[in-house]
Amino acid sequence: MGLYLLAIFLSAFLLFQVQPLIGKFLLPWFGGTAGVWTACLLFFQIALLSGYSYANLISSRFSRRYQAMWHLGVLGVSLLFLPFLPDLSWRPTGTESPTQHILLLLTIHIGVPFAVLSSIGPLLQSWFSQTFSGRSPYRLYDLSNAGLLLALVSYPFLVEPSLTLQTQALIWSWGYRVFVVLCGWCAWRFFLSHRPLEASEPEGSTSDCQSTTTAESDTSLRKADVLFWLLLAATGSAMLLATTNRICEDLAVVPLLWILPLAIYLITFILCFDHDWWYQRSIFEPSLAVSALAVVFIMRSGYLIVWAQIGVYAATLFVCCMTCHGELARSKPVAERLTWFYMIVAAGGALGGVSVTIAAPYVFKDYWEYHLVLSATVLLAIVCVSRDAFAATGQASARLLWRRRLTWATVAALVGCH
Repeated sequence: MGLYLLAIFLSAFLLFQVQPLIGKFLLPWFGGTAGVWTACLLFFQIALLSGYSYANLISSRFSRRYQAMWHLGVLGVSLLFLPFLPDLSWRPTGTESPTQHILLLLTIHIGVPFAVLSSIGPLLQSWFSQTFSGRSPYRLYDLSNAGLLLALVSYPFLVEPSLTLQTQALIWSWGYRVFVVLCGWCAWRFFLSHRPLEASEPEGSTSDCQSTTTAESDTSLRKADVLFWLLLAATGSAMLLATTNRICEDLAVVPLLWILPLAIYLITFILCFDHDWWYQRSIFEPSLAVSALAVVFIMRSGYLIVWAQIGVYAATLFVCCMTCHGELARSKPVAERLTWFYMIVAAGGALGGVSVTIAAPYVFKDYWEYHLVLSATVLLAIVCVSRDAFAATGQASARLLWRRRLTWATVAALVGCH
């Protein structure tokens, strides 16, 4: 079990150490705008989706032996992409689209190692649930998020002031090699621990037990649940990017201001998946309305104390993400479907990133995405409450109707402000 803990924690730490590192490296090349960081975040969300999709694919399609063997091969291939910093030939000339150039550059140089790191959380949780039956793997998700948070907090205060970018990249590369050894050892132990059980399996097939579980889960998994997960994850991700843009428009684009919204986003994941009592609707429903109205006041009054604005935006982001991730945690499936669940959550994250980073600049002439995403969060909170109320009683209660009226008033105020 200790190997699983170390591998998941190190993968998460490396995953979010490389994000500010590569963002800091690319910032001078593309003019130092907030769009550089949001384009990087979009890439990371898409790569996260590819890693989660890979984990879901091999855990659902391959036998236990072939999962381990295949992943050992992928780990070996990923080492070929080290070191990952691009040379000066990749510097933009000014004629290409900055977002597209950043996405292509990151895909070629860091795409494979990042996708491998992304896959480790759900994949090792799946192996853990098969190896240690009766233990919940979702606590490993908390450990993964704790590693992410530690990486984010340590970068602006310890790593960036002390080390050059080249030294950071070198240390990260050696850390990745250590991770490959740890994860490879986990894969080998997983292979050995299940080898006797699979002597009668045809090569390349999924075990009977796993196939039965998947079939049962497929019949019980509703399309409405999948859409619900997708929308909640997309809204939380879009709120993260919209808030980052909003904050960085007012102040300099520095790693500390990149990391603050992302750290809040991760903290909400840690809290919501740690225990049910962290997210209470009775607390966060009124908090959502209050924080939304506070944002309306800040935007309409032109209140110019910058740190007060950042505090309001940060608090609103926390409440919105707690609402989205709390509802995700309330509706999470059984352990057998966790790789599918994480893949849908990652797909929602990528969808939110594409909406804010790529779609919004083409659709809107002005900066409307923050207002609309905040309104969408409020609407989703209504849907969540209504969904449970109708499922329990078949009709909306009087208290629910008053909540709806308050929330609709908040939404109207948000849409009308600018």
